Amino acid sequence: MMEKEVTLMESIYLIKPEKMENIVLPEFYSYLKEMLGYDPEDKEIVCDCRYVHISDNIQDNFYSAYKERYPGISEEDIAMKLCISGPMVDRQLPKNSVKILKGFIDREQNDD
Repeated sequence: MMEKEVTLMESIYLIKPEKMENIVLPEFYSYLKEMLGYDPEDKEIVCDCRYVHISDNIQDNFYSAYKERYPGISEEDIAMKLCISGPMVDRQLPKNSVKILKGFIDREQNDD
């Protein structure tokens, strides 16, 4: 059985615009883990996309990054990636902001 230990409270962070240039989802989540003091390579630390909100310009950066990295990718494919595993856009957040809610970072523990 897997247990999860919640390790974070709600906070809003202002991200430097250059950190969001040409960044796609896996790198974004690794960046957030590192920013919060976790090892971005630790596979036992997982991010739950339901508990992170972003400003609309960060969403725009994701579209630009996917188009630049994967020429020929369709808008629909990018939208699907963001819909399935992307953060939620919060239009009330200031530009370059990320709101991290309780439950975003979990540590998976196996009971073997």
